[in-house]
Amino acid sequence: MRPSVRHAVRTGVLAAGLGAAIWLAGGALAATPSGRWPLVGVAPSRAALAVAMLLSWLVLRRASPVVRSAAAVPALLLAPLVAPWVPAAWLASGPGSLAIWAGAVASACRDRAPGGWLSGPRAAPAMAAVVAAAWLTLLTWFVGSAAMTGDAPHYLVITQSLLADGDLDVGNQYDAESYLPFFGAHIRTPHAVPTSLGQRYSTHAPGTALLVLPGFAVWGVRGAQATLVLLMALASGLFWRAVQRHTASAGAAWFAWAVLVASAPYALHAPTIFPDGPAAAAAIVGLWTLITLGSDRRLGLWHLALCSAPLAALPWLHVRYALVAGVLGAAVAWRLLWQRDPHDDRATRLAWWFMIPVISAAGWVAVTFVHSGSVDPTATMRAQYAPSPFRLLPVSLVGVLLDREFGVFAAAPVLAAALLGPRAMRDDTLTRWASTVLLAGVGLLVASWGWSGGRAAPGRLLAVVVPVAALAIGHVWRRAAPAGRQVLLLALVATATWTVQAARLDAGGRAYQSADGRLSVPSGLSTSVDLGEALPSLFQDDVDVGTEALIALVWVVAAVAGVAAISAAHGRLGEPAAWLAGTGSAAGAVALAATAAWGVRGAAPWTPSSAQLVVARAAAEAAMGLRGWPPLPVARAPVEGLVLATPEWVQAPPSTPLLVPNVPAGTYQVREADGALADGNVRQLFIGRDAFPIATWTRAADAPRVTLPVAVHSVRVGGAGATGALGLQPLALDPPVVDGEARRATRDGRVLVFSMDDRTDPEAARVWVRGDRQAQVVLAPADREALVVRLTCTAGPADVEVRLDGADDGGWHPLRAGESREIAVPLAPGTGVPIGIAVRGGFPAAALGGSPADSRWLGVAVSLSAAPQGHGGPSPP
Repeated sequence: MRPSVRHAVRTGVLAAGLGAAIWLAGGALAATPSGRWPLVGVAPSRAALAVAMLLSWLVLRRASPVVRSAAAVPALLLAPLVAPWVPAAWLASGPGSLAIWAGAVASACRDRAPGGWLSGPRAAPAMAAVVAAAWLTLLTWFVGSAAMTGDAPHYLVITQSLLADGDLDVGNQYDAESYLPFFGAHIRTPHAVPTSLGQRYSTHAPGTALLVLPGFAVWGVRGAQATLVLLMALASGLFWRAVQRHTASAGAAWFAWAVLVASAPYALHAPTIFPDGPAAAAAIVGLWTLITLGSDRRLGLWHLALCSAPLAALPWLHVRYALVAGVLGAAVAWRLLWQRDPHDDRATRLAWWFMIPVISAAGWVAVTFVHSGSVDPTATMRAQYAPSPFRLLPVSLVGVLLDREFGVFAAAPVLAAALLGPRAMRDDTLTRWASTVLLAGVGLLVASWGWSGGRAAPGRLLAVVVPVAALAIGHVWRRAAPAGRQVLLLALVATATWTVQAARLDAGGRAYQSADGRLSVPSGLSTSVDLGEALPSLFQDDVDVGTEALIALVWVVAAVAGVAAISAAHGRLGEPAAWLAGTGSAAGAVALAATAAWGVRGAAPWTPSSAQLVVARAAAEAAMGLRGWPPLPVARAPVEGLVLATPEWVQAPPSTPLLVPNVPAGTYQVREADGALADGNVRQLFIGRDAFPIATWTRAADAPRVTLPVAVHSVRVGGAGATGALGLQPLALDPPVVDGEARRATRDGRVLVFSMDDRTDPEAARVWVRGDRQAQVVLAPADREALVVRLTCTAGPADVEVRLDGADDGGWHPLRAGESREIAVPLAPGTGVPIGIAVRGGFPAAALGGSPADSRWLGVAVSLSAAPQGHGGPSPP
């Protein structure tokens, strides 16, 4: 065969594989049970395959061999087509496919030395800070309100006390529940300790609250988050400069920077009001000072004082950071002691270096005495964790490294390369010593004193040493061979994938978790199998430490085998083929490790309920014609016979036998097996969260049918006494009347009211619309009957202006206190009508005579009455 023909055939095959991968990634690919494990695929459009193949051909026709080889990496997404009966073939059949695409990009980029402005000492750090700011902002947008968890509201309570009262006594803030506007829930256990003088001081250090105070005062929670994002982005730029100066390599600096900003312990703490992100930024300043002095560059006396300030502030963030401040401060002092300076003597430079830390330490001890009555800042922490849990150190080390929820190597595999850092950093003995002490000391301290970190992102307590680990990894990258660099790149891809998926899955619900052994990020990477069950977990019920340790050993062996396979590929093959074979070897090592771990645990890897829900969503998108593409004639075929159950990754209480999240628009029937309801038991159907029941029944034969004109947050059934199967069967999939997802739904007589946002507050006989807000609701008949609905907007105890976008006249209409405005809305059976309600003005909810702690700002009350079309007047609700 002539070379030109071979080139055309090879390009065509690669284009076909890449096009098929794009086609499948654009739709759904899931394994659902039907006596066996069949392959079910739903794509947005048949034309997608042809378009993808054409684009692939045009791109690959004149591409280099490296790019053509990288284009074959997405062919791994076709593994379910080859072996649909093998669970490991489905590992990337969902959001995990992001890792495959990122692997293809990494294979194409390979080891390309940056040049030009990407390696300049001024432009490159600025670019690193800008890119980091964009990345951290994206993650903040992904996680949304989920970041306001754990201790975050308690730090902002301190900020509120400083703004409102000018003191640290948070007792009145907790009593008045002033945190409700930004937290939205009642705090059952205030984090405050009373003193002998009657004040109540927070159990948390005030440093974080002081840091975010200006931003919070200007823009609330968003301002506080923006402060931390900006601080950590600027610190990442300084970190790039420090690594470049220490390694004399721009490539090593960029890789170390990517390790820092991509790892979950650093990146996921930018949106949270926790001390861990600022502590990592302070550690970066200390590293930069140590490295700058080690490169024989002089720092003036004022520079030394300014650089010591972040280290002096570390204990004010949390007492556990005193170790970091001490090690970095001592390392810099040692360097100053032995460094000759023609302008200032050693004593003067040491005095300026220790000036701010000494003042800070004195103030820290004084504040500790006032708050706790002891001059020992560690007394509170030691009392909290007493007796000492050092006997659990071996188990905790496994958890802090490999636990699927909080293990730092499980969430950020690339950080494991820091174990090789001390050897790679042999050019600078002092920095190597300080880094080793910090990594080992902080790691052992965390493993010994409560390593999970409460409700937080993984590796929260180790975030402060992530810059130190990333610096060491920069040295590992500089000295690594091509095989080693591919291993590091693939580990970085896995790290970034984990971070993005943690922020995206469940609207950030999996980024910050409690220690329960469930809802891990790996469990959400596949639509058909549970990767989380293949990873060790120290928090499951009745956990067997021996089993979890054996599973951890399986992954360690797989990692070693994968590294050996990649090294062998680079030793025997040319560069493009070696990178392709190395990527395949890594994927194979993960698949084999998952298979072995599933066997060790004895757990069923399949997740049939989750797979069915994925298929139903994809079929709904196909039915409506995604992004203007024509609907598929066979769009209904994949959902025929499906009965959606509670997905495996959803934690539903015993009183909720059915909970299906993110349900597409359409008509559904609740299916309940005969005999599932005992005498006297009641079932209730809810749509969305914090909602009133839509239907109630006591016999399985009376299970309701419901039509959803829009996609909804969830459909759940409440009630005890279940003895049979309960599911939600799609009968018809319809295009939604508006985009978005209804947060909740209430029933008002014959009418269903779907709230499309959180700007409405449903009550038993009305729905309040928040003041100075624009809300949207969708009205739909509760039964298949044509109705005329009279919608009445009534002002509260204050004058407002209201605009009803469903009205014929439009425009703003003034309403005096207690005044009403009414419109008629016709509803056809099985459809919905969107109504926009905009309000100017409002009043505090406490004016209605309720709790003084109710901080809502309300506008108008919306009530409904409906009558069948053709009748004279509406019936009462």
